[in-house]
Formats: sequence, C-alpha cells, structure tokens
Amino acid sequence: AAQPVAPDAWARQYHLCRPDGSGPLPLAEIPLYRAWQGETVRDAPMAICVPGQPRRYVLVNGQPLRSADGTRRGAVVAQREVTAAYLQAQALAERTAELERERAALRDEQVVSRAFETFSEAASRAQTIEELGQVAMTTLRGALPGITALFYEPAGSNWIPVAWTPNVAPDLLATL
Repeated sequence: AAQPVAPDAWARQYHLCRPDGSGPLPLAEIPLYRAWQGETVRDAPMAICVPGQPRRYVLVNGQPLRSADGTRRGAVVAQREVTAAYLQAQALAERTAELERERAALRDEQVVSRAFETFSEAASRAQTIEELGQVAMTTLRGALPGITALFYEPAGSNWIPVAWTPNVAPDLLATL
C-alpha cells in the first residue's frame, strides 16, 4: 500500500521541478496543492527530475473535489507527458535565436557594404582631403548612428585631425 506523503514533501518525493530543471518545485506551485487550495489548474508546466534519468516534461490539469454540500473533499490532477514537444519547441527557439543573430550580422554587413559604396561614389567627387574626410564622416554617421570619428592626415612627423563628426565632445576635440 502507498504510504502517505505530507504536501511539503511532495516535490522531493516525486522529483517535481520547474521546466528549467530548478527545484524542488515550491509547494505553492505544485498543481495538486493548488487544486486542493480550490484553484482550477489548466496546462501547468512542470518537470519530473529523477536523478540519473532524462528530465520529463508534463502539463498538468487539476481541480478541487467537493461533496454535494460543497465541502472540500480532496483534489484530482491529470498530467500529460509532453517531453518530445517541449524539447522540439526548445530546439526551435534556440535555432530561431541563432538565425536572428545571423540575420542581424547580415544586416550589419549590408549596412557597411552600402556605406562603402556611398563613400566610394562620393569620394570620387571630393576635391580636397578635407572634403574626403567630411564625406567619410557623413557616410559613417548615416550607416552607424551615434558613431564618433576623426579623420587624420600626416603633418611632418605628426598627425593632425582635419575632419570629424559633429558629435565629438569639444573638450576631447581640444585635446587632439
């Protein structure tokens, strides 16, 4: 015969944890306890984390059981194992995140490529090194908002700034 288990021992006894594997599941989150407290539980996610075995994922429904006069008599729960679907959804989410990172990298690459094309076209029309520097700064600002850039040219054995984006702080510019 099954031995009685106190509610505060359910999570440890039955290896109940959250889907992320953290646990044991707090008593207030255990679907059977929630149903016993009067709550109707629908599709509550939970995992069964038996040491040495793969984690199993379940969705749990439950509700209180009452006698004809409304007295609380107990609770009932039913769980459906959804391990395969959960793992597939997790793999899909990871792959989606990976594709989003790749897509962002591609967008960045395209921005840089367009900036290079814009700069190349405009640079062919520049008459002076200052104009070329301003074209470079304008192109960079358009492609990479918020960028601060300076264009230097050699002056004997030193280098001097000849063009810069307007957002260079005046105190920084004074030190250059």
